[in-house]
Amino acid sequence: MYIVPHFLKNEAKNLIKIKLLEIAIKITDDFIDNIFYPSSDNKYQELILNLDNNVKSSILNVIKEVIIIFDNLYLNSSDRKKYFNVGNHNKRSIITIFGLLEFERIYYYCKDDKNKHFYFIDTLFDLPSYDRYDKIVKGLAISNSINTNQKKGADITNNQINTLVSSLNKNTNCNISRQDIYLWIDKWNIPNVELDPIDTDKDTLYIMIDEKYIHEQIKMLTDKTNVETKNNYEIKFETLNEFLDYYFPKVPLLPSPKEKKKNFIMSKAFITFTDIDRNKGRSTLQNKVTFLTSSKNPWNEFMDFIPKIFDFKKIKTIKVLSDAGTWITAGLSNLKLFVENVVVPCLCEFHAKQKIKRSTKDENIIKSLNKYIDDDDKEGFVKLFNTLFTDKDDKRIKTLKNYKHYIVSHWNAIKNMKASKCKSSMESHISHNVAKYFSYEPKAYSGKHIQKLLKLRQHKENGLDIFGLYLKTCNNNESITLKKEELSFSIFEKNNSSNVPILYSSNSSVGKSLKFLLT
Repeated sequence: MYIVPHFLKNEAKNLIKIKLLEIAIKITDDFIDNIFYPSSDNKYQELILNLDNNVKSSILNVIKEVIIIFDNLYLNSSDRKKYFNVGNHNKRSIITIFGLLEFERIYYYCKDDKNKHFYFIDTLFDLPSYDRYDKIVKGLAISNSINTNQKKGADITNNQINTLVSSLNKNTNCNISRQDIYLWIDKWNIPNVELDPIDTDKDTLYIMIDEKYIHEQIKMLTDKTNVETKNNYEIKFETLNEFLDYYFPKVPLLPSPKEKKKNFIMSKAFITFTDIDRNKGRSTLQNKVTFLTSSKNPWNEFMDFIPKIFDFKKIKTIKVLSDAGTWITAGLSNLKLFVENVVVPCLCEFHAKQKIKRSTKDENIIKSLNKYIDDDDKEGFVKLFNTLFTDKDDKRIKTLKNYKHYIVSHWNAIKNMKASKCKSSMESHISHNVAKYFSYEPKAYSGKHIQKLLKLRQHKENGLDIFGLYLKTCNNNESITLKKEELSFSIFEKNNSSNVPILYSSNSSVGKSLKFLLT
């Protein structure tokens, strides 16, 4: 094992200390000058603006000086002279949370194999290849976008990174766009996260379920099967247009108006909890867990997720609060994992009352129909509802029959909801978790991207730090599943050297030559 010469470490420490001291003195001098010799009447404003600008620029200067120090130390080290030759000094710029970092670093290539080459500084600090933004900026932007949307997330991040002075002068270096955040999320293999088990003494589990339709992007139509190529013999064409028409026949890029149809992605939301805590007019769900997906097999995914959190052996009653959609009722049997589990469907009162209000405008009839439901008088309800069919056209009668069938067929589920201690608040939850971000404004998404956004919203609602999650998993080459206790975001621990993986994953000459700085 290569032993680090202590004089190299000491030299690096001393050089960095000197630079830090020089920068600290400069910031202090500027700060004092702004107090005693302000250039404007608004002393406080000038003080704050200049301090913000000086601190951020000074931090960038510190990073530049550290890069120069370490690159020169490696350049003059015996390890470098033994294994690598020196190439060009190349410039690089990267956006950090402090602004634009511009620096030069030296290119090295192996003496024995010129195909082995690298930038020592890029490897040492794990800088992203061919990328203008560092991981911290990307993680911050993604986190901001999940709290709002990608456009607002970009604006917020730009304001956080740019100095106040540069923002006032419209001379900013950081201009993250909505498309940048889209691409960063698209490239990220977002992990599944197994939440910690919840130990509760409650024997009833409540599950609110609903769906929300999100506009899907219409795919461009291209008929590549009609394109022919003839490479085996020569074909002569009189004009360039003949050539283009032969090899690239015109095909419609968009469907004709008659073929156009609205495409939707059906997102599904499951909100699971054990009780409601009511305090001073405010209700809070206890042990709330959120699950969001746009999968066509939502029940399979949900039942892979939720039994790891709640112990179904201890649960006697599972109350499902929903609008009794077909896909919901078809999956209720999945919840019965043990003989002790009793699944109780409960129809949200909102949907039953909504059907009644859409059936008639007569307030007296509406009150009477609702009273029949409250009194559990199904016969009286049907008799009164049938009077609404009089003097209606066939289309309206069909609609009214559907409303009546919906209420009558779910009569027991309505009774179950009335008897339930906890009522449904699913409309507000799906509005807060899905509609607010994906359907309030006229936007469209691809199926793949909306699934990623829903997963991030789920992680956010379940208390995960999206910023920390990105920093820990952004380099994953494939989808993984993590347990919540594995998500340690303490990236500043002294013994944590995950930012230089080559030191521990390689016995190559590059790895050996790098160890002299950090061993």
